[in-house]
Amino acid sequence: MAASKVDPGQIYFITEMDQGTKKSTGYYKIGIVRKLRLTYDRIKEHQTANPHRLYAAEVINTDAPHMVESMLHGMYNSKRASGEWFRFTPSELATVITEAKRLSGIYGPKLSALRANYSSTPSKGILTLSGKNLTDTENLRDKAYQLDKEIMELKYKMKTIEHTLEAATGTNGDGIDGVTYVDHKNGATKFNFTMWKSAATAAQLKACEKPVSPKDDFRFLYPKNGNKAAKTDLANAHWKKELVTSFNVYDIAKSSVIKHPTSAFTETSVARTKLYEKMHEEYSEYSVKRGILEIKLTTINLEIRLICQQYEGIAGICEWKRKPRSPEINESLMKNNFSADTINPRFMKTTTDTSTVKFYLYRPYV
Repeated sequence: MAASKVDPGQIYFITEMDQGTKKSTGYYKIGIVRKLRLTYDRIKEHQTANPHRLYAAEVINTDAPHMVESMLHGMYNSKRASGEWFRFTPSELATVITEAKRLSGIYGPKLSALRANYSSTPSKGILTLSGKNLTDTENLRDKAYQLDKEIMELKYKMKTIEHTLEAATGTNGDGIDGVTYVDHKNGATKFNFTMWKSAATAAQLKACEKPVSPKDDFRFLYPKNGNKAAKTDLANAHWKKELVTSFNVYDIAKSSVIKHPTSAFTETSVARTKLYEKMHEEYSEYSVKRGILEIKLTTINLEIRLICQQYEGIAGICEWKRKPRSPEINESLMKNNFSADTINPRFMKTTTDTSTVKFYLYRPYV
């Protein structure tokens, strides 16, 4: 099963060795590994694209890798160079490592205790809080709402820019210089798992069953949305109403986009203008801001789950029913058990060529 936010693992500080001084360049990647993976696996993966030799300046075994990593990324955002890479002096790095160990000491035992209940159906009903416990939890819920709102506004702004730049790209197959590019994928005839499942016998499906953890259906109950959840999708009715201006601008930009077939694209590009650069810069800034807000929201989310534990929710705050799910029909098991069907023409599907306009998250021309 995929790694979860409560799995144990390692927090690593990977850095580059300056070839001249044989010391760190001062850039450190703060990341995590979980599910029996090791930091050295990540060094091997990152080394291919880096001219400097990479090594682990520090590795911390912890029961709370995801939460501690998220908190560190938010706390030291001012030191962020790009993505998960940060710039620290030796003394600053020592401070960050000390903080990582401190946070691990606080949250590791809590998440270790939560782990047994994280992916199991609750044994208790709704938890009712009172007094300071209720007030503190309401404050966390309200902070989560504000974060969700800010994240949604950034989503609308980012999508507005995406649609605007996609419309400007038009049928230019090389995109807007340094801003957009067109991802062309050739059609192919290959095995289609969905077609196989539709035709499989009950015995065949049974042979491919794989247990699945209960659904992770955690949701806050927001008073401003009638004590209901507010899903973070662009078409959500609550956010369309709450962020009406941002939604309307996004909706207009979305309507300006024409989806072109692959055959319509030419081997031409659009010159990058100051206007496109400005939009691209804003897009990158919004992406970083959104990431920081999502880190803060994740932290609050886990704090609330720590209170829930075996309960299926907290009255007026959240629901976390973790409903059981039927076993999944696993494609890997199917290919192992019925390998001949993977070349059976009956289960082959032909796809057409596709071309999708995409965006450079960071500005390669700066």
